[in-house]
Amino acid sequence: MQFHKKDNINVVHINAGPAIYLVSTPIGNLDDLTYRAHNVLKSVDGILAENPRHSSRLLSHYGIVTPMRQYNDPNEKKITEKILDEVIEKDLVIALISDAGTPLISDPGYTLVRQAGLRHVPILPVPGACAIIAALSISGLPTNRFVFEGFLPSNEGARKSRLDDLLKEERTVVFYEAPHRILALLDSIIDVLGSYRSVVVARELTKLYESIYRGTIGNAKKYLASHPEFVRGEFVVALEGAKKSTSDAELEDVLRVLLASVDLKIAIELCCKLTGSKRNLVYKLAIGLREKN
Repeated sequence: MQFHKKDNINVVHINAGPAIYLVSTPIGNLDDLTYRAHNVLKSVDGILAENPRHSSRLLSHYGIVTPMRQYNDPNEKKITEKILDEVIEKDLVIALISDAGTPLISDPGYTLVRQAGLRHVPILPVPGACAIIAALSISGLPTNRFVFEGFLPSNEGARKSRLDDLLKEERTVVFYEAPHRILALLDSIIDVLGSYRSVVVARELTKLYESIYRGTIGNAKKYLASHPEFVRGEFVVALEGAKKSTSDAELEDVLRVLLASVDLKIAIELCCKLTGSKRNLVYKLAIGLREKN
């Protein structure tokens, strides 16, 4: 489908020349489309959509008949230059949308934005819904500093390796996850980061079956495992960051208490989970304490 220049494009774009709008769309509830986003999508020359069949429901809901063209991960590298050539040659103003939320946030568009910038095509944001921010806002976890990890690898080893890099991360950590992998993600977090940190597991945000679980990682895993009806839809997981680094002297104090009640292996495991410390350091200190005694 070819895009064609409209006469009323100045409704949204004051400056002359081509431009690309990155338009945030609802993550569930169609009423969350902003007034400005509606005007942009209605007025631009064309829309690049991750899945036009999916987005047609949103456009139909608002009576928007702007032509759409598919733009997603499989084809973005192949067609980006052709799209930019058309935008520049025809002096077009177009919009990029993903299936839900803000474009480029775990969604296609990076190649387009990167190349458009290199070719001096203005890129204009139209802010709106974003699952990360929605989940953080209701999490009750610190929001002044956070890190977004997106989808972790599906391979268990690679997933745990990424989590290991986050062992000392003190900021709130946010993940996206699919329903068929949510239990595996929580298992990996428990194995690497421990089961005692606070977590918020948000499912189907803004949709009919929106559900939000607050508790510890361990309890969240138990709850989801015993409620299979909850393990459906898209998930956002907001995880409490690590406590400030514990000194060697403080670790030894913790280990002394633990070693008085449990064996070496369990003491090391509990110390790692309670303090967020590296296992090799805790092991070294524990061996040293045992040799002194």
